[in-house]
Amino acid sequence: MEHNISEQIKFRRFKEIPAVIPPSKELIMIASLIDKMPEPNIEAHPEKLKQVLKTSREFLSKYLTLNPIPYVKEYKLFNVTKIEINGYIHPFNLPVKKVKNNDMFYGCSNEIIYFNTTDFLKYRWIELSSNLTEVSSLSYTHELTHTQLNHFEGIVNDYNNVEFLSIFLELVQALETKEDESLLILHDNLRLRELQSSIIELDKYATTYDDKIKEVLIEGTSYLHSTLKAYQLFFIYYYGNKETKYKIMHYIQEVFNHRLTVEGLLKKFNITFTNSQNKDDMNMYLKRRF
Repeated sequence: MEHNISEQIKFRRFKEIPAVIPPSKELIMIASLIDKMPEPNIEAHPEKLKQVLKTSREFLSKYLTLNPIPYVKEYKLFNVTKIEINGYIHPFNLPVKKVKNNDMFYGCSNEIIYFNTTDFLKYRWIELSSNLTEVSSLSYTHELTHTQLNHFEGIVNDYNNVEFLSIFLELVQALETKEDESLLILHDNLRLRELQSSIIELDKYATTYDDKIKEVLIEGTSYLHSTLKAYQLFFIYYYGNKETKYKIMHYIQEVFNHRLTVEGLLKKFNITFTNSQNKDDMNMYLKRRF
């Protein structure tokens, strides 16, 4: 049985369902900046699954230590679901499945939620698009980051921050993987176009009374908040010195080790939804390309 986003938020033990509000003038201007962003004159190179996983794992292992995660493997016996494995594994050992999806940026961590248990969420596998390219490793990193957060109640308190670290680590990997920033440019074109779409949809439908549209907007709002904050932290990383970059990764490790919340990390760098809507910061970053 599928549940709507509001129910998912409750099942995942977030404290409240975030409000959907119309975008500010600053957000509309950011959407306009993104609209003027030139399309990249480069294409994503096809890659084998083995290389996609290798690139992501090498990046994460260089900067961070991933912790074991609750894992469950099931099978069917006479139409009855049985548990074959139920324990903790390293995230790199979580099965990866290719699914038919034309979006090369697609990724999903398949999870199961239990009620009234300590391990209320367990992981089953990670899905990636069968249209594998060098961008797919960023999607894999995105989902691996979720495995460090989603099952631990209270590490992300605001649903609007649930995608923040996953998107930030996409950005860092894209930057660090290719010195010419070609992968970062490809990533920006995909992620920022999604941000632009979220702003436009919010501007159009935020005051709707249609519950189904509201549900879509709740998820879109989460990506909007998370993307803006991820880029704000990335600007600090991108223009920062080695000490600043080390400091950021150190605090992310503290989050992975469950000694710091995502909200606590944002506070350390004074990142809020309001100040992440700085169009001048976004304009300066986009202008570096031309």
